[in-house]
Amino acid sequence: MDTAQPQENPTQPAARARQRLQELISQLQADAPQLTDPRTQAVFELSADVLNGLLRQFAKLDDGHGHAFPAQAGSLKLHGDKGVDQNR
Repeated sequence: MDTAQPQENPTQPAARARQRLQELISQLQADAPQLTDPRTQAVFELSADVLNGLLRQFAKLDDGHGHAFPAQAGSLKLHGDKGVDQNR
């Protein structure tokens, strides 16, 4: 059973997450040019791009912008989910 207390200030966990993301992004970017299969290389490059977007959201939290996502983030639907907003 997890007995860890919730933290009011997300600075330390966010900093750890940003560090791990940055390490993975660097690794993906370094490995991509060495791959010979174009599809695999594209997956590595795309993964680095997606993780960079996530890294920016963590940075917004640390920069004091409050929430990284809009207030209506609960209405965000992932592609393939039922009720996907087709107007996006």
